[in-house]
Amino acid sequence: MQATSNDNHFVSRLAKFIITLAAACAAGFGGMLLWHHFVSRKAESVKVTGPGDDLYSPISKIFKRGRRDLPEVCLTFDDGPHPQSLPDILRILKENDVKASFFMVGRRIQEHPDLARLVLKEGHEVGNHTQNHLRLDELPADQIRMEVALCESAFEQATGGVKMHLFRPPGMRFTPDVLKIAREFDYTTVGWNYGGKDFQVVRDGPSLADHPKIAEYVLDNVTSGGIILLHDNPDTAKALPEILRGLKARGFAIKNVTEMMAGLPEPIYLQSNAGKTGRVAAVAH
Repeated sequence: MQATSNDNHFVSRLAKFIITLAAACAAGFGGMLLWHHFVSRKAESVKVTGPGDDLYSPISKIFKRGRRDLPEVCLTFDDGPHPQSLPDILRILKENDVKASFFMVGRRIQEHPDLARLVLKEGHEVGNHTQNHLRLDELPADQIRMEVALCESAFEQATGGVKMHLFRPPGMRFTPDVLKIAREFDYTTVGWNYGGKDFQVVRDGPSLADHPKIAEYVLDNVTSGGIILLHDNPDTAKALPEILRGLKARGFAIKNVTEMMAGLPEPIYLQSNAGKTGRVAAVAH
């Protein structure tokens, strides 16, 4: 009887141990599932899918658009500086008391350093648009870093050490490596929401006099908080007065990137290089 009682006691303790172990395993497995779900949701919540999904991603440092409840737009120009168009663009902006953000290509800054300085002097800000305007999502990390660094260097040399704080990858094509490298340079990546399709006009060849589609496309599509993409080229310069008149007639305030970011519901204050000048070495003639 004693042996049977001991056996029963042992079986009872073994059963309790198995039940406890099973519960612990279940809890651990459940915890793993919960953790996996949390991590997946967290990763999903910071995933960047392009301009316009929200306003600003603090983790990726991407400015996607301004507030939808304020009648304001952000004006940006890519791909310069070009002597055939930039002086006209700057003159028109000055006549209309408008400040913009220019995303410049490094090799063009090297060709026309005086124009890069002029943009700053006129009170506009300049961001990095890479050295050679290559599609960064097709490049290895080392080459991406070189494209960004060379453009930064070209701008600093042209302006006597003035820094850039904004970045726009050509075609807004980016990968996690591109965003990581932009953050290494302490850049904020700037997207866009509406464009004038002015790059298509240049590529396809029609003159603006016969095909005034640039201003029409901007004004037909723009909404509050939008970041407008234009390009530094002669057709855009011709369309710019109509664009500015149309925006003002619709009641839009026109801002540059840092101004619009400072007005977000959770303001982001960035240093602007607008108006800054450095010590530029004299060039012998």
